[in-house]
Amino acid sequence: MKFKKAVIGIVLILLFIILILPLFLSSKFHFKKSITIKLPLEQTYQQVKSFDTWVIWSPWNKGDSTAKYDYLGSTGTKGSTIAWQGEIIGVGSNTIIELSPNKYIKNLLVLKKPFESNADGLWEFESTESGTKTTWTVDAPLSYPFGRIRGLITDKKLHRDYEKALDRLKNTLENNETKLNH
Repeated sequence: MKFKKAVIGIVLILLFIILILPLFLSSKFHFKKSITIKLPLEQTYQQVKSFDTWVIWSPWNKGDSTAKYDYLGSTGTKGSTIAWQGEIIGVGSNTIIELSPNKYIKNLLVLKKPFESNADGLWEFESTESGTKTTWTVDAPLSYPFGRIRGLITDKKLHRDYEKALDRLKNTLENNETKLNH
């Protein structure tokens, strides 16, 4: 009898964690951060809109020797896409859906593996005395219940990854390391 009560108690706790707790968790992931890159606005914009350079500064592809990339469409234009597949980075794509020269770039991130998720990205560029203020915003819905639970677990890590990506972008561009070695 005690065993049966313990099993029922564990099941009720798991149901609470899986079904009730997510009701109180955020239904979206949001990231927004600005950095200043010590380069002219036009140069910064050109580098960010070119997916060819993303593989240089993106922290997500480092350490995945199995990663393969496909570039679709005319680079840096509406509809251009980078698609990837790798054991560590999974399967996904990033597509430019709208852009205004030297002002902003909107993109759609689609993840297929290890889990399915979409995110809207926005890059904004503003000329300043010290270079280009570059702002990256990412918004993604978190599905109920598992997406919200995953969001609770991964939110801080994703923020760190996006911050690392911005820092790597800044260092890559300021040190003129945008040439691919392939």
